[in-house]
Amino acid sequence: MGISPHFDLYRYLFAINLLKRRAGKQELHAPVGCAGIHLRHHRAGAYSLMRLSTSNKGWHSQWFYVKNDVAAPLPVFTGSYIVEAPESWGWGVMAKGKKHLNGLLAAL
Repeated sequence: MGISPHFDLYRYLFAINLLKRRAGKQELHAPVGCAGIHLRHHRAGAYSLMRLSTSNKGWHSQWFYVKNDVAAPLPVFTGSYIVEAPESWGWGVMAKGKKHLNGLLAAL
C-alpha cells in the first residue's frame, strides 16, 4: 500500500494465539515461539487477494540464525513465557480506532 506500518490496521486484520504443546493429557505453554499470528477468518474479504500458507510443515528448512552483534546485542533470554494471552489480543481494534481504518481498508 506504500504506507508506514499501521498498528490498528494490523489488529483489525490479524489475531494472535498462544501456542501450546501436549505432555500426555496436559497442555503446556510452549516456552519458545509461544504465539502464532493468523488472518482473522471473518476479515479475509478485506485482505488483499493472495495465496496464504495453510501449513507450517517444513518450517525448519527456512530457519536462519542471527549473529549476536556486540554493537547492537540481542536481549538476554530470560526463560520466561506468556502464561495467558492479554485480553486485547482477541478483540481486534478498539472502537475509537476503527474510524481511522476506513480509508486503509478501501485501499486494500
